[in-house]
Amino acid sequence: MNKISKQTKICNSLTIGKNNLIGDNVKIMENVIIGNNNKIYDNTIIYPNTIFLMDAFKNANYLKNNNKPVFFIHHPWFIHDDLIDKFTKILNDKCIENGFNGIELKLNNMVGMHKNGYNFHPNYKKTKTIKAINNKIVMDYKEYVENEVNLNSKVNTIFFDFDNRARLIKPDRLNQATICVNNNEEMFIKYLKKIKNSNTEILLINAWNEWGERMHIEPSEEKGDYYLKLINKYI
Repeated sequence: MNKISKQTKICNSLTIGKNNLIGDNVKIMENVIIGNNNKIYDNTIIYPNTIFLMDAFKNANYLKNNNKPVFFIHHPWFIHDDLIDKFTKILNDKCIENGFNGIELKLNNMVGMHKNGYNFHPNYKKTKTIKAINNKIVMDYKEYVENEVNLNSKVNTIFFDFDNRARLIKPDRLNQATICVNNNEEMFIKYLKKIKNSNTEILLINAWNEWGERMHIEPSEEKGDYYLKLINKYI
């Protein structure tokens, strides 16, 4: 029996919407703690949002591990450590009060390493695989997968492409765009096998429908269900 194919929970990591109970939690914590204007909120804001989260956690489709809802913080570097600790304690206590065994918190390792961190990719702003080709900034997928995909966490990420020109066309900032190269099926399979042979328990997919950065695996006229079949075959 293959450990990864039987036990790995596969989650779409970036699609934020009412129907995506995995993706939703990425943003909720940040909005609770810092808001859209970087204002620090007090208990009068934290407690109501904690209560709100209980409804999401009780949904049968919400990801849980040992009866602990798994809660991701995607941008922990924007939040003071003491505030994260405070929120975690409040959330943990509220989970126990509601019949769970506590909360399982996961922090993004992209900027700093965390005890319960997860590895998120691509880190296109800091990768060493960036180079200039024909006056374009490109990220070498082959080099990235071989040298920068660290699987030391039980929560890891896979991506198949990256091209953020659509986001930068207005106003014209195309000179700042990053484009992925050497991302072909051979490297996709290598990446998937690398994950399959690791201790990965939760696999984040970046992303389901991030069309603005060419990171979608959602079926399309161009690709059909190519990515879904690839994941199903090799994971």
